[in-house]
Amino acid sequence: MAILKALDPATNAFAQALQRNRQRCNTLFRMQRHQHPHLDGKVLNQWLLDVIEPVVRELVDQGVDANELSLAFFELSLELAVHRQLGTQRDDSMRRLWTRLIPRWGQRLKSDAAAQVGKLINASLFMRQFGNSAVDLWLDLMEQATVLEMNAVDLFEFGQVNSWRCGAAQFRQSALDLCQSMRADSLVLLFGDRVDWTVANAKKEALTRMNSDPWWNANKLAEDRSLKLVNRIDGYRGFGGHFQAPPIVQLQGTDFAISDGHRWWRLYADCYGHNLQRFDYKNEDFEPLEIRPPWKCKLDGSPIECDSEELIPPDWKSARSVAANPTTLVYTTPFSHQLMLVAKS
Repeated sequence: MAILKALDPATNAFAQALQRNRQRCNTLFRMQRHQHPHLDGKVLNQWLLDVIEPVVRELVDQGVDANELSLAFFELSLELAVHRQLGTQRDDSMRRLWTRLIPRWGQRLKSDAAAQVGKLINASLFMRQFGNSAVDLWLDLMEQATVLEMNAVDLFEFGQVNSWRCGAAQFRQSALDLCQSMRADSLVLLFGDRVDWTVANAKKEALTRMNSDPWWNANKLAEDRSLKLVNRIDGYRGFGGHFQAPPIVQLQGTDFAISDGHRWWRLYADCYGHNLQRFDYKNEDFEPLEIRPPWKCKLDGSPIECDSEELIPPDWKSARSVAANPTTLVYTTPFSHQLMLVAKS
């Protein structure tokens, strides 16, 4: 192993562990290289030297076993290299996860280190679909959460809620369910301190409000809310969006079903982000206008009404399909691949 030429197994815990597991590590690398000829041993070696060795050293100083840790981290790094997740263009968030978050995980890694770090890697990769800022925020909040007195199980539950908080709107309901039993300091970290999360009634009221209104932000004053265009979602598939043609929207219960004439998506959206999930759906009876109270509107360009407020949002006069559940109105036009969302926010 090339890395052993740069480290002294006599004094370095990571090098010692690799030396003891040299045959296994070499075999794993050869097997992956045979299946994935693009695997770059130099990139992997540099990653192990620059990133993994300092992390192992720091965790060993915190009392974590070097042998189990080193083998687990080698195998995880090899898997990342196979999927081209290392190197100059793809490793910024991954490098941060390894060098800043994982050392803060500390003694929680004394058991099941490979499984725990694997979950963190998968979560970080998953959050990339919501953009670099979402990954950065997710990592920020995870790093801050590690200083709280939580075990690994509680931290991973925090991470699930954090994923929703950072844009994964499809996790909204499961995240709110987890919030019911979360500590006050965790909720402050996630949602701010305008709510006194230490008071049971205040916590219950806030979570009930969040559950019923996806656009209610616990860290904003209620009087700041007004009817507005809250989001423009997605776009033309050729430019990284989902839709081949201008989409239509209709209600499926209280959910929004979106179609471009070829596929269907379910829309998840709230004050923290949005997501479109593919699903199988057939509906022969398209209704261009499907609205629920308290919304009032027509496809004639007249203002949208909601609880005595009125609004004429951009391109509203060209709307060809409109759907509204009790909290959100979505409309589309024949001239755009976007979804326009209106709500009180």
